[in-house]
Amino acid sequence: MARWGALASALALALPLGALTGCGDGEEEPTSGPVAVTFWHGFTAEDGKVLTKLIDRFNDSQGEVVIEEEVNPWDVIDDKLLPALAADNGPTIIAQPNERLAGRVKKGAYADLSDYYADPANQTDKLLPAAVDGVTIDGKKFGVPMVFGPISLYYNKTLFAEAGLTAPPTTWDEWVATAQKLTVDADQDGTPEQYGISLPDHSNPGIWPSLFWGNGGDIVQDGKAVLDSPENAETLKFWVDAIRTKKLSPASLDGIDGDKLFLGGKAAMYIGGVWVAGLAKASEIDYGIAMFPAGPKAQVTAAVSLSMSISPKASERKAKAARQFFTWFNAVEQQTEWSIGSGWPPDRTDVPAADLATNPDVSAFASFTPKARIYLPGVVDYDKISTDIVDELTQKAVSGQGTPDALLAEYQQKLAQQLG
Repeated sequence: MARWGALASALALALPLGALTGCGDGEEEPTSGPVAVTFWHGFTAEDGKVLTKLIDRFNDSQGEVVIEEEVNPWDVIDDKLLPALAADNGPTIIAQPNERLAGRVKKGAYADLSDYYADPANQTDKLLPAAVDGVTIDGKKFGVPMVFGPISLYYNKTLFAEAGLTAPPTTWDEWVATAQKLTVDADQDGTPEQYGISLPDHSNPGIWPSLFWGNGGDIVQDGKAVLDSPENAETLKFWVDAIRTKKLSPASLDGIDGDKLFLGGKAAMYIGGVWVAGLAKASEIDYGIAMFPAGPKAQVTAAVSLSMSISPKASERKAKAARQFFTWFNAVEQQTEWSIGSGWPPDRTDVPAADLATNPDVSAFASFTPKARIYLPGVVDYDKISTDIVDELTQKAVSGQGTPDALLAEYQQKLAQQLG
């Protein structure tokens, strides 16, 4: 997801919390007839087509509410949202990656939806608890889950078969041993022609937090920096050795080049989000999907998460209509259709596995969600922490620019300062 645009960032810094409160969406609202609810989102691929189909069906299913979607890339929404709200012509519903949520809540951009969760009719008790955690700030709920997709292990079945392997690894030790069998340096020049793993050390959020969690470590707990721990030092040393010494993955690899390496058939395994399945199909990779391998202490993976929020400027009538759509969208029938068509697993815990069987990838992702969690939930400075602290730390460690212990101590201090 793109960073905040310069205009939105500047306005966010300038606006006091109360500047975004009020009512109205920029036009005089009719008091009778169907209520029009604008919905901004950035789903532009297959998931966008499925969402439009669902919105059309919702609109046709009743006569009280009309959802009007406006689709833009996520970074364009970043640029437009706060200026639009300040100018009184913003949307009623906003979909956003959850890493944006805390910062926007701090600026007063979203309404508190805690009372929505308190109403049993909305069946919020059926939503994935980890997905709900992602919209919870200081005990209050500011969104309703829309996407919760675990990052997973992808593996190239053809390369596995050539190496005499039939099953993906389930633990770190198996992962390294499997990758060693799949790493090929035929000319012995020190640069493999085929890597066992494509493991980015930066610009692929979720991989390194998942590794830290798997060994009992973390990055932020209860708002405090916990980066400099023995568990995280052990994790860094283990994976730096796998990359630098064993050469199971290239060093200084970012997310884009990591994609290319796997999709080009030059790496046998990769960690990625649900979208990698579509890319692998397009690249004619015969792939399998497995849960992120278990670390010494836990099997856990990061999840990509998005939610729907309501503008605090929405009238009572529009806010009520938006809530009606949220409940309809997250019902079992719609969640099943959304998942099978979009590739994202359901946000609910009670969608029958058999109902997802027509999309084996979704079935796999859904089985991983109980062990998935959100990276830096409720943290305002997500981008700075993810990019300027965690990415820099892991990239320097993998490239040999300092020992894991020294780097963790350095970035622990930076993280503590960032968190205040």
